[in-house]
Amino acid sequence: MVLRIVVFGAGAVLMALEIVGSRILAPYFGSSVYVWGSLISIFLAALSAGYYLGGVAADRWPRAGTLALALAVAGALILMLPMVSRPILETFSAWDLGPRASPLLASVVLFVLPSLLLGMTSPVAIKLAATDLATVGNTAGVLYAISTAGSIAGTLLTAFALIPAMGVRAILYALGVTLLLCSGLLAGHARRVAGPAAAALLVLSLAAAGAAQTVGISRILLEKDSVYHRIRVHEDASWRYLRFDRSLQGGMLLKDPTISPLRYTDYVHLAWLFTPTIQRMLVVGLGAGSIPKRFLVDYPQVSIESVELDPLVAEVARTYFAVADDPRHRIIVQDGRQYVRRAEGRYDMVLMDAYFAEGIPFHLVTREFFEQLKAKLTPGGVVVANIVGALGGSN
Repeated sequence: MVLRIVVFGAGAVLMALEIVGSRILAPYFGSSVYVWGSLISIFLAALSAGYYLGGVAADRWPRAGTLALALAVAGALILMLPMVSRPILETFSAWDLGPRASPLLASVVLFVLPSLLLGMTSPVAIKLAATDLATVGNTAGVLYAISTAGSIAGTLLTAFALIPAMGVRAILYALGVTLLLCSGLLAGHARRVAGPAAAALLVLSLAAAGAAQTVGISRILLEKDSVYHRIRVHEDASWRYLRFDRSLQGGMLLKDPTISPLRYTDYVHLAWLFTPTIQRMLVVGLGAGSIPKRFLVDYPQVSIESVELDPLVAEVARTYFAVADDPRHRIIVQDGRQYVRRAEGRYDMVLMDAYFAEGIPFHLVTREFFEQLKAKLTPGGVVVANIVGALGGSN
């Protein structure tokens, strides 16, 4: 029974680590297909090596202590990630090896060893559980099924619940401690392992929290993971900024929250040259709320509906960027395309501000979507889009 619990736990930790790995890399390399391709390939390669080495170790040292040692080392490596990942990723980012090589090499450095050690779990567990050669196939099938069930549980739990509720650091600590406790169960010294594991968790938590308080000369006010991004709010002496992963999304002048550090917000006013009678406006992508705040001040006749996919972004805009509740400004937490399809009435202006450099929501750039937008415009209405692209050059 203990062996089955350990196999389930190792499978859950493995997939949870892969999901969390994407959030570790995102602030430095984005969340592109290159990042996910790097993570998946490195985890698969490490698992392949782990299966082989686990088989060799199982034949040479067919003892529970072999698996206990592998899990303990994997747990310790995961517990170190909150402290070592930032300087490692900053180094790779400074080297600027390109959008493919940087996340690939970073994935190797951060995740190969723990995932390799976790890959050793199944072959060693099968060796320990197989008491009769006639039933070894059934034993292997049961343990692989349990391991896969753990992986499914780890994936769903991490993606649907843990990331928005706990954040990356706390999840990494939980994963590391889980493996240490699994190691203790196998070694028959769970009580002896649990105490040091809890102490290590506390020390690492305090150290990581202290290290995270400053980045450059900015003061971090909030760093939290949502379902979609790692959201960071930081400020210097004059400005407050909002970042999604590594992308600057918006901000405000501390002395005047209606002034944005991003100059593109000024050009949106050009819409009035095309439609001077704008009264009803739809904004897809709230961010820091820079444009709605400015327009509410400059155009008293305008009412605005801002649609934001991420509920945490809407909360951050209200809490840190002075996006106050206003009868003329309604914030809707929903996917922009779904809202456009179901919205009642028509708009004089639609602002598409949901694109960012690391990821364009593909369903918001299709022909069908823009046909839906056109159908929602009043005669003479205008669509303005912040495309986030270079005006010249190869990129």
